[in-house]
Amino acid sequence: MAFERRNCIVDSLKTQITNRHCKFIIPSVWVIAFLAATPTIIEFQVVDQQTIEGNKTETNQACNSDMVPRAFVIGNGIILLFVTYIVSLVIILYNDSRIIYFVVQQTGSSADQSTTAAVGNSTILKKKMKIIKMLIIVAVLFAVSWLPYFITLIIAKIRRSVGSESASSVSFLVKIALAAFSTAYNVILYVTFNPMFRQAFLRIFMCNRKKQNKIAVVSDLDTQNRPIERTRGVLATADTSVETTSCQP
Repeated sequence: MAFERRNCIVDSLKTQITNRHCKFIIPSVWVIAFLAATPTIIEFQVVDQQTIEGNKTETNQACNSDMVPRAFVIGNGIILLFVTYIVSLVIILYNDSRIIYFVVQQTGSSADQSTTAAVGNSTILKKKMKIIKMLIIVAVLFAVSWLPYFITLIIAKIRRSVGSESASSVSFLVKIALAAFSTAYNVILYVTFNPMFRQAFLRIFMCNRKKQNKIAVVSDLDTQNRPIERTRGVLATADTSVETTSCQP
């Protein structure tokens, strides 16, 4: 998404990603994701874990990494931190910095124009500033959303306490909620900062309703026109066809 944002703004005049490129990029992403998760698949095993509450002993199944060397566990945690957090954050910051530099450069070039042109470009400049704000918020939210998860993950791997945290604890719920939020904030930010996205979403949600209303109006007009046509002796019927509307965002 970070590369796509940069391509749309900075390299909009260059050739964009085609279907041929997507057929290579999408399988490559899945292969890289599987390779990154393979050490975790090797690390964890499902074991029986006994918990004592009062005079009762309960046996529950849990994930445990006691069967593998400690160095492998810590190394896997560092790899996950690097691949899924640090590399992703660097990619976001790199692409966003390219966009911000491009926007600032365009703003500086417009400052040398005449007064009339400068006034005419004020709206465009405001939109560019919104883009900069949105990009900064995207980077900050990504860093903040995943930082607690990876900090606790590394600490747990060093202590060999992975899987021992209670699923009902406040810290666990907070870090999982933040991680889940990182998959949803992009849509919220785009709708907030970009009117084109808002209009596209409105067209998607309102399209079916508009179609139904149009069909109902045409049907009512057809019912009213038929008696008039009969009184005039015209053997014709009203055109009840409905033009197909496009709902593309």
